[in-house]
Amino acid sequence: MQKRCPSSCFLCRALLKDYKLAFTKESSKWSGGVADMVKSVGARVWGVVYQLDERELGLLDKSEGYNPNREKNCYIRKELTVCMDGDKRKQVMAYVYQVQEPSTSHIPPSSKYLNQIISAAESRGIDPEYIEELKNKVRNT
Repeated sequence: MQKRCPSSCFLCRALLKDYKLAFTKESSKWSGGVADMVKSVGARVWGVVYQLDERELGLLDKSEGYNPNREKNCYIRKELTVCMDGDKRKQVMAYVYQVQEPSTSHIPPSSKYLNQIISAAESRGIDPEYIEELKNKVRNT
């Protein structure tokens, strides 16, 4: 994140309720599906929130394939409420990126891509149970 947005600093682990991690977009760079969050009642996605200088938001948008002045994008930026460290009493608004035109079928991600997600989750102390779920996705890919 620091490479993309130098001002960014880790704020918290975050839980997004009623969404699930899905792989709905093909990426030639990653040789497989890439991450998306899809509405799913009762599901959850763990991630992290970074605080960054608003002037760098355009840099993040660009790295995620989003241009607010373009009709078609790889991803769109949305503002959603997440629970800081999983605590529903501590909520914060965060920008998330969702695939603009998701595939209706699962696109298997590469092991390399999933392992990068797992490594980032482990380094930030994401819920171990959730990390185990991610590892199971690697075994089943």
